Parts: sequence; structure tokens; C-alpha cells
Amino acid sequence: MKTRTNKFRGKRIWLVLIKLIKEIVKSIYYILVGLIYLILKTYVEFEKAFLKLWGMFPRWFRRLAIWLMIINIFNLNSQEPITIEKIKTQIETKEIYVLQETYIEKEKCNYGLYECAVYDEAIEQGMTEEQSKVAIAISKHETGSYTSPLFKNANNIGGLYNSNTKKFYTYKTLDDGIEAYVRNLKKGYFDKGLDTIEKIQKKYAPINADNDPTGLNNNWVSGVTYFYNELV
Repeated sequence: MKTRTNKFRGKRIWLVLIKLIKEIVKSIYYILVGLIYLILKTYVEFEKAFLKLWGMFPRWFRRLAIWLMIINIFNLNSQEPITIEKIKTQIETKEIYVLQETYIEKEKCNYGLYECAVYDEAIEQGMTEEQSKVAIAISKHETGSYTSPLFKNANNIGGLYNSNTKKFYTYKTLDDGIEAYVRNLKKGYFDKGLDTIEKIQKKYAPINADNDPTGLNNNWVSGVTYFYNELV
């Protein structure tokens, strides 16, 4: 009887140990899964924050920063001073040379952060000085001086609207939004002879438009003109 009791106790202890080991393994598994999720979540949030912060800098600053990083890569294992001519012999494209020439010698933009971003893109896409100022004025009016939810949440700096989907456009980055806005304004308006605020309004923000139920487009010309006059 005593032998059977001992065997039973031994078996019971063994079962308890197995159960304990399973619980420990399960706990370790959940901890590892939690840590991996936390690391991935932190990485994703950091990436979003970084991209958002990066997009707030003017285009010339971002390109200059990339150019400087490339310069450092080329000069990493070399004691010789880097020159533009040396870089031109190391790469097939002349983009770095063009960037250096453009952004070091160009005049400094005297507007605000977002205004300069629009201005730089407009000049880059071939707009004149006056057209670039009109582009800034329209963007300020459409976004309420860059405070609207559409601007903050969708990187839509010009109130661009898709008439097919009946929705406003959303862009991944502010840089993408500015590029699309300026391209639309240049090709769809200035290149077609719509070169004044009044002419642009008839197509850009027509009265009684489907996406303007409250009639805000009635004040479009005066609003854009106000911001334009501030620039000139």
C-alpha cells in the first residue's frame, strides 16, 4: 500500500512539474510576442513621427541634407578633400552637382516654412515669380493659412478634389501634396492661359460647385487676392 502511494505521489509531482514548465514556456512566449509587438509598434510610430517631421522642412533643406550625406559617404574612406568635380567623376548622373549649384547659390526664401515649400516647388516646375506667389496665395486661402484638417491630416495643401470619387485627395507626405498641387496648377491653369486669380477661380473654385454646399467659393477671389497682396 505504501509503495502504491509513493508511486502516485511521484506521478502527481511529475504532472505538476510538467504543468509548471508549460506555464513557464507559455509565459515566456507571451512575453516575447509582447516585446516583438512593442518593438514593431515603436518602430512604426517613430517612422511616422520622423516622416512627419521630415516633411515639415523645406524641400531645399531636405535635398541639401541628402546631398551632404552622399558627400560624406564618398569621403568616408578618403583623406582627400571632396570637390564637385570629384563627385561628377564618381557618379553617372549630374543631379548632385545641380543640387549643389541650385541650393547653395539660390536666394534665400523670405516667406514662412510652408510658403517657401510651395515657392520652391513652383520655381522648380518652371513657374514665374508672379505665378509662384499666386500658388502660395491659393494654398493659404484653401488651408486657412495652413491650419485646416485637410492640410494637417491629408497633406492636401491646395484643396484638391476628385470629382469622380467625390472626395478630397489624400497624400502620403506633405512633399507629395505640394508637388501634386503645383503640378495641377501649372499644367491645368497657367499653361492653358488661366493666369489671373479671376480666371483661375472659374475652374478651380466655381460658384455653386458640388463640393461647396455653404457657398465659400463666393469669397474665393477676394480671399486669394488678400493673401497675394500680402506677398507683393
